[in-house]
Amino acid sequence: MKYIKLFTATVIVIGLIIFGTGKVFGQLSLPKITTACESKTGILYGFNDGFSIMKKCSNNNRRVVLIGEQGPKGDKGDQGDQGEQGIQGVQGLQGQRGVSGAGNIAFIFVDSDTHLYVLTTDKKVWGRSGDAWNDANREVPMDTSDIVQFNIYYLLDTNGDVWIYNGTQWVNNGHP
Repeated sequence: MKYIKLFTATVIVIGLIIFGTGKVFGQLSLPKITTACESKTGILYGFNDGFSIMKKCSNNNRRVVLIGEQGPKGDKGDQGDQGEQGIQGVQGLQGQRGVSGAGNIAFIFVDSDTHLYVLTTDKKVWGRSGDAWNDANREVPMDTSDIVQFNIYYLLDTNGDVWIYNGTQWVNNGHP
């Protein structure tokens, strides 16, 4: 037990010494090299005169290289490769019901007196009287693509609501 305590204390002391020494040396500031000379062989050696950037190297060196100075803008690079295909998106909403070959007629209805009525895609109800079509003045309150069933007196919408024409307007009577 005595040796375990001694070993633990020794490890802690050694750790503190290493940590403390690292902190001391880490605070030392080394000179920042901002200028280098390039020799004829291509080897760089750096210097820092402490207050200015020297403009000349000794005679046996080729040129001064300024480190950290921004050079001119380079040419634009080549276009990269095309990325991988992304994941498939979510399914879209179902489209509206189309009219199949009936022109602008959405519904047709014949009452018990054999009067012919049609509901056109512009929401108007038309009645056939003799040789002419007449506006029945019963424009439906919704897009015809939202109607499932229609006659001159009532209609059923895609929400399952029953609408009844009361003589002046369409009234939503809900659904059971």
